[in-house]
Amino acid sequence: MKVRGVTIDLSEYMDEDVKNSLIESSLNQMIYNGKTEAIPFANGGKWMFYNKQMLADAGYEEPPKTWDELKKMSQDMMDKKAFASMVLRGGHPRQKV
Repeated sequence: MKVRGVTIDLSEYMDEDVKNSLIESSLNQMIYNGKTEAIPFANGGKWMFYNKQMLADAGYEEPPKTWDELKKMSQDMMDKKAFASMVLRGGHPRQKV
């Protein structure tokens, strides 16, 4: 869209309160050449499917309840080699969360 000239730089509208109200990975997808070209309006973090045995093998009794817990547990499980993959709806397995 930017290449076709149909977006404008919205960075001036992105104060810390606005940034903190958005999921970082969603916001990062809206940045082109260091400028915010769009603002995400629909984040679909509604469901989570997980492997109970993989969590147990990594020492967890229940799944994460927050994005921060998900990030921490995912890194811990990767470090323990107890993690297969993660896919965010509409995202990429290596997308920064």
